[in-house]
Amino acid sequence: MKRRKPLPIKKGDRVRVMTGKHSGVEGKVKAVFPEDDRVIVENVNMIKKTLRPTQKNPRGGFQEREAPIHVSKVRILDPQSGEPTRIGYKRLESGRKVRVSVKSGASLDD
Repeated sequence: MKRRKPLPIKKGDRVRVMTGKHSGVEGKVKAVFPEDDRVIVENVNMIKKTLRPTQKNPRGGFQEREAPIHVSKVRILDPQSGEPTRIGYKRLESGRKVRVSVKSGASLDD
């Protein structure tokens, strides 16, 4: 099913994984895939990718990389307290819409 709204989590946000085998781990979002509702977080959900032999790398081998996790498993961190929070939206006087932390009201878009 395709998502109609953009994801509230953006590349570069600090998040904490809330469920699964990596629960409690904090990291920065490296990539966002809104069509699949997934994000890639630094050093979370590491997999070993098999590399085929090429001319540059004739022996092939393995490469460790992050795999995407579902966006519902992560929560953005409040910039003031560092605790997980929900995301709200607020329209500024200039007409720009910004993301704000529900816990503290601090802006997440700077």
